[in-house]
Amino acid sequence: MNGAVLKTAVSLSRYRGFESHPLRQYCKRLNSRSVVWRCPIPVNPSLIKMVSAMHLFWYRLTGGAIGGSLAGRPVLLLTTTGRKSGRRRPTPLVYLEDGDNMVLVASNGGNPRHPVWWLNLERNPEAEVQVRSERRRVKGEKAEGEERERLWRLAVEMYSGYEGYQKTANREIPVVVLQPQS
Repeated sequence: MNGAVLKTAVSLSRYRGFESHPLRQYCKRLNSRSVVWRCPIPVNPSLIKMVSAMHLFWYRLTGGAIGGSLAGRPVLLLTTTGRKSGRRRPTPLVYLEDGDNMVLVASNGGNPRHPVWWLNLERNPEAEVQVRSERRRVKGEKAEGEERERLWRLAVEMYSGYEGYQKTANREIPVVVLQPQS
């Protein structure tokens, strides 16, 4: 899922070559005497698709009663228009509120490619969100400069895993502002 971080505890005694692993520089010991490390690892795109499909099913079936939050963080359904197909594409995403706006982080689980929902929104910024059973039209826009930094800090405060995603993504992760439309 886009908002979920996979952190793997790696035991040095069981993993040969850990010291030279490319992600080693982003890992931290669990405590000063531990041989166990915590490492951010990009989430497998196939896993993201599978979990998103199940999340979408339960969210729609229950009007967000199931799937309306993930680890205490609110979840919305963003429906974009496919940039190639023209079809409507729903995606469950963790979000944070900023006044009347909703803020999304296009982390794609720390993968080097942007998530498809963001590519679709870039092409056609008009979209629809569903929060619980309420639907509304929105317009998506990439936050820039100081606004991006302010919103990034809020997002990391809500979910610290975004910092690990930024390290493994090898790209600047877009922060997206959804503005309600009348």
